[in-house]
Amino acid sequence: MADGRATNVRVHVQLKGTESQLNADGSLSIGGRRKNLNYLLMQPHSVYVAYHVPSGSLRVRTAECIARQYEHGGANWTIQQTLTAPFVEELSPERLDWLPDLICASARASLERRVSQVGLSAVDQSIHVLDSPPDVHVPEEPVLARELLTELYEKHADEEISASFAKFAAVFGAVSDDMGVCYMAEREVGSSAQVQISQAS
Repeated sequence: MADGRATNVRVHVQLKGTESQLNADGSLSIGGRRKNLNYLLMQPHSVYVAYHVPSGSLRVRTAECIARQYEHGGANWTIQQTLTAPFVEELSPERLDWLPDLICASARASLERRVSQVGLSAVDQSIHVLDSPPDVHVPEEPVLARELLTELYEKHADEEISASFAKFAAVFGAVSDDMGVCYMAEREVGSSAQVQISQAS
């Protein structure tokens, strides 16, 4: 729901539970079928929620974060039958606030991208696609999102950052210091547009 209206944006969640004791580092290990991870990865920003019975607590981890862990693990995890993932982060009210914001921002960006092409001829659509910034998938983890934002800014990808402004704002918070880079990118894009208008006139 957004502003009291249904959005048709969905959050895909897989609930797991265990009575096992916590690991020495305080994390909670949950195993599952690799096919289940593939199933969740079909939808962006899908999450696992793990219920720890002894403590009555809930932990959360994104499907993409688990896939990233195995991608960097060195083994070919795509042929494994089962996977085990540690859960550290507790499911907090703050997490429940900003995760839907990120999912809605991603869905709106996808919708706008599709609708902007619907009424175009094949020629105009091809020009539009080539001139449009690529869709940036912003990670849910603030550390990874910060690394991506820094790399994009250092490569002068102002248009790409500007097009993903709402996604970064959902992860960091609109008034976070991390958003300074996004605001600078917005300013650069605005300045470039004004220069183009001046030159055209």
